[in-house]
Amino acid sequence: FDSTFQGCSSLTYTPIFPSNYTGTMKKCFYGCKSLTTAPVIPNGVNDMGGAFQGCTALTTVPNIPSACTNYNSTFYGCTSLVTVPSDGWKGNMGSTFNQCDKLNCQINIESATNLHYTFYKCYALAYTPSLPSKATNLEMVSCFQNCSSLVTPPVIPEGVTNMNSTFNGCYKLTQAPTIPNSVTNMGYCFYDCTSLTTAPKIPSNCRVINNIFHNCTSLKTATIPLTKMGVNPNTGDNYLPYYQNVFFNTPTPDITWEGER
Repeated sequence: FDSTFQGCSSLTYTPIFPSNYTGTMKKCFYGCKSLTTAPVIPNGVNDMGGAFQGCTALTTVPNIPSACTNYNSTFYGCTSLVTVPSDGWKGNMGSTFNQCDKLNCQINIESATNLHYTFYKCYALAYTPSLPSKATNLEMVSCFQNCSSLVTPPVIPEGVTNMNSTFNGCYKLTQAPTIPNSVTNMGYCFYDCTSLTTAPKIPSNCRVINNIFHNCTSLKTATIPLTKMGVNPNTGDNYLPYYQNVFFNTPTPDITWEGER
C-alpha cells in the first residue's frame, strides 16, 4: 500500500484494509489533509515511513501494527493529532511526531535505532515519554527540541552517543537527566532551558559541549570536564575544541572544572 492515497487532499472517509495484509505502507496517506481518523492498520505492516505525513486534520490513531519497525516521519506535521497508542513503538523513530504541536499523551518506546527529531516542536507534550532501558550507538539529535511544555526529562539509556540539541528550547524543564557515559556530543543540548537550575554531570569523554547552557538564565551550578588543550591549526594558539559559548548569555553559575589540564 505504498503511496496508495498519496496527495488525496479531499479524502475524508477511512479505508478498510484486509486484516491479513503483510507488507509496507510507506507514504500511504501522505498529504491527505482532510483525513481525520486513521484506519485500523493490519499487524503485518512492517514499514510506515511517512504514512500519514502532512495529514493536518488527523486526530485519531486506533492502533499501531506489532510488526512495524520503521516509523520514520510517520506522523510528521500532523498538527491536529493529540493522542496515539501508548505502547508498541520500536525501531526507527526519526521524526515520527515531528511538528505534532498538539500531541500530549504517554508514549512508551520499547526499543529504538533512531531518535532524531522524534518529538521536535511537540509544543504541548507534557507527558514524559519512556525511552528504551538500553541502546547501541543511539543518537538523540533534537529529540525533544522545542517541547516547551515538558517539565520532567526521560531517563536517558546507556548507549546513547549524540545528544546535540536534545532539550534545546525546553524552557519549562526544571531538572536535567543523568547523562550516560556513552555520550560524546552535547552541543546546544540545554540551549534556552531557562528554568534549569542545576546542570547534569557531563561525561568525561564528552568532547562537544559548545552552547550547552546557552541562555540558561536560572542555572546555579555546573561541573564541566576539562579536556587537554588543543592547538588551533590556523593561529597556533591553545584552545579547547568545541567548548565555545558554554555559558553564553547565562549569569555566571558556580562552575567546577574537573579532569585533565
